[in-house]
Amino acid sequence: MEWTSKQELELSNLYDVYGNNYSEIIREMNEKFDRDFSFDSVRNKIRRSSVISYIPNKRGKGIFANLQENENVSDYKEAISDIKYYQKFFKEKYKDAKILNISDLHVPYTDIDALEEVIYNNQDADICVINGDLLDFKSISSYGGVREITVEEEYRMLFKIMKPIAEIFDYVVVTEGNHCRRLKNYFSHKVVTALSGYLADKHKPLQEVTRFFDNVIYINHWFTHIFDIVFAHPSRYSKIKGRTSKNVVENRLKKEHEKEFGEFNTVSVGHSHVATKNTFFGRTTIETGCLEQLDVEYRDKDAKGANWVHAYAIIEVKDHKTDWNSVQVYRV
Repeated sequence: MEWTSKQELELSNLYDVYGNNYSEIIREMNEKFDRDFSFDSVRNKIRRSSVISYIPNKRGKGIFANLQENENVSDYKEAISDIKYYQKFFKEKYKDAKILNISDLHVPYTDIDALEEVIYNNQDADICVINGDLLDFKSISSYGGVREITVEEEYRMLFKIMKPIAEIFDYVVVTEGNHCRRLKNYFSHKVVTALSGYLADKHKPLQEVTRFFDNVIYINHWFTHIFDIVFAHPSRYSKIKGRTSKNVVENRLKKEHEKEFGEFNTVSVGHSHVATKNTFFGRTTIETGCLEQLDVEYRDKDAKGANWVHAYAIIEVKDHKTDWNSVQVYRV
């Protein structure tokens, strides 16, 4: 449905009152206009409207109540709000679902042939989850010295890759990886203090591209939770196969994940570039390899690079649940 000028003006007013509390905005919009506004349509309109100055962590009324609040805490709260919203969204949308789970494309160093094979053979999936490191950001990496591909060029290539993926699947969920965090780190350490906070707030790493697709959901955090599955992309990984996913399960249990997000029976982990399937603490755990070119020169600088493989996972959800048999990891 198209937005009318009156609806957009009211949205602007409510955004000033409630900030990023989209639930309250939607409730008032539905009451005033007798229409079912969706979370995605409201959020996307706020982000793209010519009359609304979108602020990613805008609070609404009482904005000075937590004047000393750390910005990282604020970003965390926004991410957690998104995670919880989409938990409910997918639970209501699907009772059974097929999920294609890939990770570590490292655009622009994606192995396009491997990616195409995976997408082509699994077009019947309802949801595609890209679990971190969608972008490489090599030009601002700690390896340094190599500037042949700019960040702008990476974004353009990412758009070309995301477009057909978004057209094939009902929904695409993208989480943040350690390479995506390079942009945040660059703003923090390489840009003068007066600009670093502003740039970090305006340029969430993947938002520059994902905002163009209504069915692409960007979770600006290292993990998300869909059905009974935790998709995670930690900052570090172990050279011992399977240990990275074990560490994530331990982390989530220690942080009492289930008290905040509910039960999880499966944990899928990106970042390690290896393909594994194990059971830790009663949870099925997988690591989903990568779809990056295996001959990139910095692979030799990674002590664990010899174990890299092209792989992906298929997760079958039945009655909102998964088990050992419904989770499979495949090498390409």
